[in-house]
Amino acid sequence: MIKLFKEIPIVTRSIISISILLYLVNVVFYLGGISINDYLGLWQFSHENFRIYQILSFTFSHDIYPEHIIYNICLLLIFSVQSEMILKKDFLKLILFTVISGIAGLQFFDQNLNHIGISIIGLSVITYFILAKNSLPNLISAPLKMLGLLFIFGEFILFLSGYKNNIIDSTFCSAYSHMLGVLSGSIFYIYIKLKKRA
Repeated sequence: MIKLFKEIPIVTRSIISISILLYLVNVVFYLGGISINDYLGLWQFSHENFRIYQILSFTFSHDIYPEHIIYNICLLLIFSVQSEMILKKDFLKLILFTVISGIAGLQFFDQNLNHIGISIIGLSVITYFILAKNSLPNLISAPLKMLGLLFIFGEFILFLSGYKNNIIDSTFCSAYSHMLGVLSGSIFYIYIKLKKRA
């Protein structure tokens, strides 16, 4: 199991490790009646609860429910590993670009967004994987790209539903952040294409 984990590319492995560690810390504090997500999540820059460390910590914070972190880690294992193998050294640039885009895009919400950082990254790498060429056999690549498209389509429907009904709740915020991830992955794909042409 440890050997298999070490075979995961370094950036993806680091993101997964930090996310799991922060989640376990959150669970321990939660059992003691403290939600550290209230401090790790991202507030607007102008809000009195904003702290500079939230720019990094929100990226790895998760909901207290285990299905959330399991879901995101599964997405990273399926899509992020492949995207990192395609991009190699440029993969870290994709992650940083996505985080910066997420920070800027989430400034519209006057609330603590404490469980959507990894989701933004997840949707970004899914989008990049769908758009980019990879070395996987068609029998594997095509179903994976279809699965990624289904994720994106579902989030887009949730986003439109909340936007249409003017519902600013946690579901809409999550869908909105996922759309930021899709946008980030798309823009970064265009950047890589232009870079290769140059």
